[in-house]
Amino acid sequence: MLLRFRFSNFKSFRDTQELSLIATEPGGASRKVRGFAHRVLPVAAIYGANASGKSNVLKALQFMKTAVVDSHRLWLPDEPIPRSPFALDPSHQTKPSEFSVDFLIGTKRFEYGFLVDDTKVVKEWF
Repeated sequence: MLLRFRFSNFKSFRDTQELSLIATEPGGASRKVRGFAHRVLPVAAIYGANASGKSNVLKALQFMKTAVVDSHRLWLPDEPIPRSPFALDPSHQTKPSEFSVDFLIGTKRFEYGFLVDDTKVVKEWF
């Protein structure tokens, strides 16, 4: 179960953004999950004006999924990593993009993340 997704320096987002499914208030649609102290939301919605980046949040999640599941066969060794850093600030073109997830499997909580630039995975943690 996904608890949190964070990313930065991707498409229209320069700074760190977070999609959290951890409830901030008790009750409502939130649910208690065995072995986890906080209540969790079973669904999330992203609202915003046209061209405010809603689709880019999903594209960031898709990029992370592709990096984890398919990079070994889709990303060629001598080619640049197909990331999309924030384009409106030239200084961010060379800075790494960051992606991380916080999730539950059964009653165990895990965090996984990585920093990636155009040529390599700069840092990885779990």
